[in-house]
Amino acid sequence: MDAAVEGGINFFDVAEMYPVPCKAETCGISEEIVGNWMEARGNREKIILATKVRDLIADKAAYVTPTAAAGPTPL
Repeated sequence: MDAAVEGGINFFDVAEMYPVPCKAETCGISEEIVGNWMEARGNREKIILATKVRDLIADKAAYVTPTAAAGPTPL
């Protein structure tokens, strides 16, 4: 991500469903990685971050983390 920003990229896309296939123990990890990276560099104001959460499907709802199910939260 450092190299991307140095090259002029400021848009990153994350999702609770990355990596695929989503497992309970990996759900939301891409958001955590990018969030930790932004926090360590103090560059949140310079980054455009897109995220998403899938619909709550009854048999798959366990994969939606409580934070994501609660709605948007500031980084």
